[in-house]
Amino acid sequence: MGVSLVYLGKNDTDKEMHNMCKAIAKKLIQVNVQVQETNSDSQELPNPSSLTYDNVWFCGHSRFVEANRSVRKIGERNLGGFPVKDIAAFTKACVIRGKNKIRLICCESAQQQRYKPKSVGQPAEGLSRVLGNELLQTLNNLRFLDEFNSDVDARASHLEGLIVAMANLWREEKKAEQPAFEICGLWGAGDITDDTVPITSFLQDMGSLAAQGKMNDPDVKAPQQKKFTEVFNEAHCKNKGLPDFFGFRITRNFLVKWIPTRRT
Repeated sequence: MGVSLVYLGKNDTDKEMHNMCKAIAKKLIQVNVQVQETNSDSQELPNPSSLTYDNVWFCGHSRFVEANRSVRKIGERNLGGFPVKDIAAFTKACVIRGKNKIRLICCESAQQQRYKPKSVGQPAEGLSRVLGNELLQTLNNLRFLDEFNSDVDARASHLEGLIVAMANLWREEKKAEQPAFEICGLWGAGDITDDTVPITSFLQDMGSLAAQGKMNDPDVKAPQQKKFTEVFNEAHCKNKGLPDFFGFRITRNFLVKWIPTRRT
């Protein structure tokens, strides 16, 4: 097994995502998974033909819920500073080259308020020492794509917008052929550490972000550190009945068949 890591660093001014990519690569190497760091020293996307492995993992900034608790507007969304349409074109190019397991390690990229997953899922096969729980659903009704294509901010995730953008690209082609593939993203904010702990995600509510910053703060007394640790742990998706990663299995030519009910 191998993973091609794609760094989405257009808006990574503090190099947080660059460091995250390095931490993810380290986790994979520690469990003997082959890693290709495709563009770790560049803010541009790599050539899709240069990717080696079927697993393609993107690492970059994203956010569904703003700091003021409002939902980020669909027109203002991006993945690592790249427009969603640009990532759609790149991902489509990867999929037609046989890269059929796509993962967005981008905060809240799978989150929306239209539907709540009913299971925490389980770790992806062969990656339980690297990833937390994953829940994939098979898309079997084209009406789901109409829901993904919602113009109501809270009702569509970054991930769903990406799928719609990919569908639009395929629909523009004559005699289009869309291979089957899987695609998922983080439901919550990523909890990615530079150690052997699997990548999980947590909800940014009930003071979890503040708690994360204080639970290891040497200036905070031990009893308070313990309390902050408890708050942070409780906010993790697993403890809320949610998967760390959520996404879809997309069967062959499913996206090609879609005819939108509203103009995109």
